[in-house]
Amino acid sequence: MGKYTYDSPLRLQPSIQFDTSSIVARSIARPAGVRFCRVEHVQIAAQTAIAGTTAGRVIMGTASDTDKFFDGSIGANTTGCPATDAKTITNDVLYESTANTGLEVGVIDLDNDGDSGASLSQIELSVEAATTATGIGVVTAVLAFW
Repeated sequence: MGKYTYDSPLRLQPSIQFDTSSIVARSIARPAGVRFCRVEHVQIAAQTAIAGTTAGRVIMGTASDTDKFFDGSIGANTTGCPATDAKTITNDVLYESTANTGLEVGVIDLDNDGDSGASLSQIELSVEAATTATGIGVVTAVLAFW
């Protein structure tokens, strides 16, 4: 058994600074000696107001299935994120491992939950811009590994 457990995981806090003119992505490498992961928290902090005619998204998944594990709306127009404010992003995906059905909802089996059952060496964290978007901000995620 590894040194990290469900009750005492390794927590990483990757972040992405972005402007809303394009998709911005970051790969989060799988730490050595871990098999499972869960997304504990995602937050956006706005430097300038983040808005658009459609909602932007924060997504996490694989290179080919970018929203497999997490898909959260930033919000549109006045429900986006005001300047110098912060907001928690709620996950609209209730991910359930198909390879390891004994896991609770939201736990990713890094050995088997990649594309077509492959092992995952990284998770992709992306910010997808809204239509006619404006704004600059930082998205921070808290991922627990064990």
